Amino acid sequence: NLADQESIKPALEENQARHAVDIKVVGCYETSPPIIGEKVTYLGRRHQPGFHQSDFIAWLKQVATWDIVLVPDRVDVDLKFMRSTTLGGAIVCRKDPAVSGFARHAENCLLVDDDVAAWKDAIELLMTDSTLRQRLRRNARQGAIFSWSQQSQGKIYDQVLNRAGNDPQHTA
Repeated sequence: NLADQESIKPALEENQARHAVDIKVVGCYETSPPIIGEKVTYLGRRHQPGFHQSDFIAWLKQVATWDIVLVPDRVDVDLKFMRSTTLGGAIVCRKDPAVSGFARHAENCLLVDDDVAAWKDAIELLMTDSTLRQRLRRNARQGAIFSWSQQSQGKIYDQVLNRAGNDPQHTA
């Protein structure tokens, strides 16, 4: 979402000027330039038949080494947060009720207000505190593995129960 990315541009510019960093902005850009840094586009692929989130995540992992992942989005913030946990970077995410069930400030991410100063401070903190950065990335990844494995197990149990419910030998 370009408007959400644009809202944190001053924070990115200030931190980029202060630190020697590469910024990659991921999005479905067709004609617009990135707000800052290098544009990384997945244009068209997500609309191909057979596209899966796992394909997108695998592609993201090939594009860059993710030290810090920013989720300024207001749309699909829960999906984007969970996707970001698999990239191995420390996450900064906009405070949003959609992530309140799994995003925990200073445990697996930094949650920030919709304010440029808050984004700037959070990015600066992660740039300068490698211990915090490592702890957040480790906790986010472990949380994603646990959460997604629970979802996978739930789907398997549902399939088994559905098969058993449709099997005449297992019906009452």
